[in-house]
Amino acid sequence: MGKVPKSKINSWDNLSDQLLKKKKYHVLGFLLDKYIDQFLQNINNKSIYEKIYTYFSKGSMNLSNNEFIEPEIIERLESNKWLDKLKIKIKTEISQRIPNPKQSNSKEVIVRSITRLLKSSEFIDYLTITYPMVPVKLASNSSFLRIDEFTDNFFKILIANKDSPLYRELKDNQHCTPDTGYRIEEENFILKHYFSDSKQAVKVKIWQPIGNYVRKYIKEQEGEINFYNTYCDDFSFSDERWECPIFTGIQFFDLMVKSAIYQKTDEHMWLNYYAYFSDEILKNIDRSVNNKIDSEYPLKFDYLLYELISNCSEWVDAANYLYNDKVKSIVAIESASECLGTMINKLLVSDKFDENKKAYYLEIVLRLMRDLDSKGNERLSTEIFNSIVGIGMFSSRNLAWLKDVYQNVDHVLRLSGSTFDTEIKKAP
Repeated sequence: MGKVPKSKINSWDNLSDQLLKKKKYHVLGFLLDKYIDQFLQNINNKSIYEKIYTYFSKGSMNLSNNEFIEPEIIERLESNKWLDKLKIKIKTEISQRIPNPKQSNSKEVIVRSITRLLKSSEFIDYLTITYPMVPVKLASNSSFLRIDEFTDNFFKILIANKDSPLYRELKDNQHCTPDTGYRIEEENFILKHYFSDSKQAVKVKIWQPIGNYVRKYIKEQEGEINFYNTYCDDFSFSDERWECPIFTGIQFFDLMVKSAIYQKTDEHMWLNYYAYFSDEILKNIDRSVNNKIDSEYPLKFDYLLYELISNCSEWVDAANYLYNDKVKSIVAIESASECLGTMINKLLVSDKFDENKKAYYLEIVLRLMRDLDSKGNERLSTEIFNSIVGIGMFSSRNLAWLKDVYQNVDHVLRLSGSTFDTEIKKAP
């Protein structure tokens, strides 16, 4: 593949600007895809001088080069180790005498030209659908990650446009086991880039634009004849669900959170968006027209709510496979136990479900808690229970509503001595 000579970088700047103004996105996208690796390599490469400057500036007290003194430097200065103090003093002296290296002209031109392109929402829309690897690579570079309108637009387009590669990749990447989580296929470039190492997803806060879009989308699905308030029929197992932004968003979060869990990433991945999605569904679910409730998922909203509860249960259940003498806590699992209890609480007190359906959902949680208890993870069972009834308010709350639902569940799940059974019997 050819390269743009340094002497022609200014020509690229002018050409890309003209193509953008004329909206010749097919040509501009082709060229950017062709030269993106060269451009990023040029931006990331540091000269020997820049490396020397960085070495002496980092770990010094040269405030002309740093917005603040690093905490560890202050700690070392306050210590009694004379060698540490001497090293800091030498680095400071040298860094104050080294001129700040200016960005090379070619780097400056490349950053400026690409930044201009990334501020065009129309071009980002085209690029995301046609050359998705380009924005993925750009969003991973610190020079462009800070451009909020670019990153927000890119991730929003991935979930808002049903023709985006994210829909296809999620549909093609369903292999998941309870002991290892998802296996991400090589050909699913976006998923592999962000979730083979979930720290990449943390870096770009990928959950925020996608979560905000899905939440807003659900909120807009109002009315008794809305698509999601029609009968579920075969929606729960047909390809139609893979064209649904809500279902795709739910599956995206499932893959993201499970990746963080099985990689033991120290981040909850903002999984509480599930609770936000659940809240909006509970507000908009309407049975006034389609009121038959004799199936497992009467309405499409019912099926989507089930997916939220089921996936969140699996996040917590991962503790039964991962917790041991060495691993006693994973951030996302701990957060999921609270999120699950919160969703179940709002579902059980809602007037949108009859007693049989409430018992159905409580049984999902009771099966999970039974398995947690049997594997020595009673602490998580207790956290779920406390989230269902309200942490810190247990002794003063009347749990008659919960006891009524509990009496309707399958008798094999009303286990004497289980965490749920023990705790609920403490209620007045």
